[in-house]
Amino acid sequence: MGDVSESINPYTNQPVQLVNPFTGERILDNKVPASLINPVGKTLMSLWPEPNYNDPFLNYRFTRSGTFDQEKYLGRI
Repeated sequence: MGDVSESINPYTNQPVQLVNPFTGERILDNKVPASLINPVGKTLMSLWPEPNYNDPFLNYRFTRSGTFDQEKYLGRI
């Protein structure tokens, strides 16, 4: 966690440069130090699935199986 060295801007295909929000300095090699990672955020990120598709906008895909029964009603007065 914290290594975003391979991140690119999907609009320009240029590498993203991270900046420390507290100091304004560039983060070396785009690897966020552990001291800047919030422990609650780190726990929440562990619940998020890893990307399984190579698309900068929609990088996670899944297929649902099973039946989905729905009843729809439309009423007018």
